[in-house]
Amino acid sequence: MRKSLLIIAGTSIFAILATGCVPQQKYDELLTAYRGKDQHALKMQDQLDSARANEKVLRNQLTDTRQKLDALETMTGKQSEELASMEQMFQGLSQRITSLRVAALPPELNAKLTRLRDTYPELLSFDETTGMLRFSTDLSFGLGSTELSTNARKAMNSLASILNSSDGTPFDVEIIGHTDNVPVSRPATRQKYPDNMHLSVGRAMAVRSTLVSDKVSAGRVKVGGWGEHRPLKMNPDRGGEAANRRVEMYLIPSTVVKELESAQETTETLVGQPTNQDDFPPK
Repeated sequence: MRKSLLIIAGTSIFAILATGCVPQQKYDELLTAYRGKDQHALKMQDQLDSARANEKVLRNQLTDTRQKLDALETMTGKQSEELASMEQMFQGLSQRITSLRVAALPPELNAKLTRLRDTYPELLSFDETTGMLRFSTDLSFGLGSTELSTNARKAMNSLASILNSSDGTPFDVEIIGHTDNVPVSRPATRQKYPDNMHLSVGRAMAVRSTLVSDKVSAGRVKVGGWGEHRPLKMNPDRGGEAANRRVEMYLIPSTVVKELESAQETTETLVGQPTNQDDFPPK
């Protein structure tokens, strides 16, 4: 571009000179114009060089960014595969545990628990298809209390004998407390159990303590509580639903519990942090 401008300007000057002498003023004007175009050409060339340099820098940055993005996508893909594998493992284990939980207990153990239910029909229910015991807290505990009633304590004594028998020892026990949605209001109760979650766990602990005092191994018994968050029926606007106030007991083969603990240890090794078993037993 610069050469073109110089040629044009030079040609113009030559053409004027070829025609003969020109006034000095005209000559100076042409020379000034020529020099101005020359400076403009130099400025344009500098801007073009700067733009090319910036383009090169941007291209390099774009290439570097693409490489980093590819590396991140590769890493994310590997992590997704690992998470999918872990999720599949836990789903399989969860399905197996759930299938064992809802399966009927061995006939001899099932018969003993059925007789226990028939002895305390108002206090205790027993689902023969799933092997789950359910105690009504209205009959097992006083209002807002974790103290077992006399009748409930007798039922627990009989249950402990069943669990300590040859038919019951292959099973571990999980005790889960539930309440309705009525808030804890009695001051004496609130001092120990500020909300329904604490109260549900406290009642499950009371059942556990009774079984352990009757020689059921403490290592076989696990407790938990859902408070009002797992109702069997919709609570009414006032008063709460009696069916939701309950303590449920699950008998689980000890081998299943050991498999779950082993799977948890494996997962903690893989991910470097403990897993959450809050959803155990099934919702």
